[in-house]
Amino acid sequence: MLVIESEMRLLPEIGTSLRNFAVSPTQAEIGGLFDEIFSDLACSLYLSACALDIPAGMLLRRGLEIGIASLYLWDHPQTFWAWREHDEDLSFKEMLESISSMKYRTFVQRENPAYDGTEIVNATQCNSMYRKFSNVMHGKISSFESMNPDRFTYAEADWKIQLHDTQAVTSIVTNAWSKRHQKISELKGSHE
Repeated sequence: MLVIESEMRLLPEIGTSLRNFAVSPTQAEIGGLFDEIFSDLACSLYLSACALDIPAGMLLRRGLEIGIASLYLWDHPQTFWAWREHDEDLSFKEMLESISSMKYRTFVQRENPAYDGTEIVNATQCNSMYRKFSNVMHGKISSFESMNPDRFTYAEADWKIQLHDTQAVTSIVTNAWSKRHQKISELKGSHE
C-alpha cells in the first residue's frame, strides 16, 4: 500500500511541475488535471475499503481517462479548449491511438532527448483496463454488486484487485509523463 500511495502522491507533484514550466495558459490548465486524477484514485481506494467496489471502479476509469487525456491534450491545445469550453467529448480510443503511434513517439524523441523511444503507453493494457472499468460504469450484468452473494462486504481478494488496478492506472500515467517530459522523468526518479 505504501508503494501505491507514494506513486499516487507523485501525481499532484507532476501537475505542479507542469504548471511551473508551462509555456502557455493551456499547459498551465492541463497541469491542474493531476489534482483531479489523484483525487479520483484516492477516493477509489477509500470506496473499495468500504466494500463499494462498483463506484471505486468508476473512479478508476475516470482517473485512467483523465490521465490519458492530460498527455494527449498537452500536445493538442485546441482540443483542450473545445473540451473545456465547448463541452466536446474526448474519445479514449482516439487519444490512445494518437499517443501510441510511431508519429507521436518520433515527436516525443525530438521534444525529450532523454526519451528512449519505447512505447509511451501499453495500448493493449490501457484498452483492457478501460473496457473492464467501462463494464462497471455502464452496468453490465456481470458487474452487478446486488447479485453478488457477498455484496457490500469487504473481501480481501477484491481489495487486492483494487490495489493492483490503482497501481496500474497510476503507473500508466506517471510512466507516460516521464517519457513525455525530461523534468517529469527526473521528478519520478527522485521518488524511486
